[in-house]
Amino acid sequence: MLKKGRKVYNCITCCKKFDIEIGIQSHDYTFKQIKGSEKREGICKNLCKNYNKKVQITPPTKFNLWWTTLDENKGFSFGVPENNPIDSTIVCWVEGVNGDEDYNEIIFEVSDPSLLLLPEKVQNDANNHLKVLGAGRVEFVAYPKYNPNLTDSYTIKLG
Repeated sequence: MLKKGRKVYNCITCCKKFDIEIGIQSHDYTFKQIKGSEKREGICKNLCKNYNKKVQITPPTKFNLWWTTLDENKGFSFGVPENNPIDSTIVCWVEGVNGDEDYNEIIFEVSDPSLLLLPEKVQNDANNHLKVLGAGRVEFVAYPKYNPNLTDSYTIKLG
């Protein structure tokens, strides 16, 4: 359980101590593959920078992206929709993520965020809406945060 904490600072000018409350922070892990005798395929572990908590996960080794638009009555497909007018919404379904059953950190990146607005948080479901803001072509990539070797790349025509 995450808790609020306290931090003491010493002023080098007046030598007073300042005791301040530190708010709750989310975990910030940097994962590395286990080496040596502990090594098991795909298992990673490290410490949380904020709470010094050890964690071990199995990062994904595969995932699938399915695509559609809100404006069409078609189902999802593996290909990015080609008709993406300004103010339309492209839907990306992240599906088939394997690894740790609680793993949910998929990263979306786009070459020009002024043309395509990404969701604030990517979900492992069909609710990832990308809003078309302008005309042009953008490069779009998606990957699991702790396994960027699985990057899927797309060129998307907008407008």
